[in-house]
Amino acid sequence: MFKQTIKQNKIFLIFFLLFLLFYILNFDEYTLNTYGTDYHVRYKYYGIKIINDILNLDFSSNFYLFGQPNHQVFFNSYFLPEFITGLLLHITPNDFIFGIISNLLNMFLLFFSIKIFFKCLNLEYENQTTFIFFTFFFIYLANWVWVFWKLAEIYFLFIFSLIFYFLIKGIESKKIYFILIAFCLTCLSFITKPQSLAIIPFFIFSILILYFRKLKYLKTIILLLVFYFSVFPLIVYFTLEYDQNNLLFYFYKNGNINANIFYEYSDFLSQFNLSENNFTKILYCYFLIFKKTIYQITFLRESYSLKHNIFLIFYSLLFYFILIINLDNLVSKHKNFTKLTFLIYIFTLLLHSSLNMSAEPNRTVLFYLIPLYILFSISAQKTLKSLILIIKK
Repeated sequence: MFKQTIKQNKIFLIFFLLFLLFYILNFDEYTLNTYGTDYHVRYKYYGIKIINDILNLDFSSNFYLFGQPNHQVFFNSYFLPEFITGLLLHITPNDFIFGIISNLLNMFLLFFSIKIFFKCLNLEYENQTTFIFFTFFFIYLANWVWVFWKLAEIYFLFIFSLIFYFLIKGIESKKIYFILIAFCLTCLSFITKPQSLAIIPFFIFSILILYFRKLKYLKTIILLLVFYFSVFPLIVYFTLEYDQNNLLFYFYKNGNINANIFYEYSDFLSQFNLSENNFTKILYCYFLIFKKTIYQITFLRESYSLKHNIFLIFYSLLFYFILIINLDNLVSKHKNFTKLTFLIYIFTLLLHSSLNMSAEPNRTVLFYLIPLYILFSISAQKTLKSLILIIKK
């Protein structure tokens, strides 16, 4: 049994050991010096407070489940990673040991999450596909470096991988208890990261389209996108025009594309040599949302070096080209996996286009990139197999 398990997961094991070796060779850098800013200002600070309040049975703060003092919210969308961080800090004697345990835990959860996504599929050439996946995934540092930053991304990825798995099981088996498990995990995602706002419509539409079959998949997606890109920029314009202090759209006031990149109204006027009026303000809202969408699709950033962006151009073009050329095959052979992947891709795209994006493109979307990379790997395996057959002839 053990030997069979090792044989079935040998590619996973090989890449995990390689990743572990990489960590050991760069031990000091990723243990002592790699901490995300959010770790210090949020996860560590409030994590310690949460654990202390639990141990002291101090209910006055509600264990920060509903936000922090002077910032009360319906629920704390970072509670779970804060709690885990606080717990790890409490049970470890110092930051050095905490760094090791946190890194090893995140490394394991990364690979385990990827394995859960692969478990959703019945692949004929699983080892080849897995090898392509890990090679393409690890060749770009921004896909995996967050494992060592002591942040919430890997926890959220793990929870979403379970949601994805149970959704597919429920859809394919028509067993409602799988759907209920996915629903409970969706609720858990509410206290893990704000990206749960994309999982809510993803869950609802998955059930309506694929479980109950009340909606047509392609028609629903097209109508959703057309409605969003037609109407939402107008909503932004009229909201800012009549309510300058609206918190929901404050990202648009200064032209936030992400935390570090801004594209203000004055930049828009200057770029296209336009005059200031209500019509150009409306056009600006449309163009800003368009730019935010393109930024997510390509990963390109002005803040990156020329060499970095050139790499990303080739990387992204190869990724989308290989994905698209075998899209029909993916839909026919892996229908539910493909449809769920594009649903979460679209809803996350719309969420980040509506609000704000991380300065690091792959960090906050790692949960949908994994299944998307798996689809790429399936397509790449098929393409390489076809090319080899052509060469042999």
